[in-house]
Amino acid sequence: MSDYEFWRGVAASWGSLYFGVIFFAAVGFVLWPSRKRFYEDAAQIPLKDD
Repeated sequence: MSDYEFWRGVAASWGSLYFGVIFFAAVGFVLWPSRKRFYEDAAQIPLKDD
């Protein structure tokens, strides 16, 4: 096994795991119950001038 094949395997397996963890952390941050008020206020920004 060459170094390239080894690092390609590491990147394929651990890279996917890394980005999966980052994705679920971001989704968890957005859906956290205490953040609801912030996102409701942000959703009303386009309608404030009307």
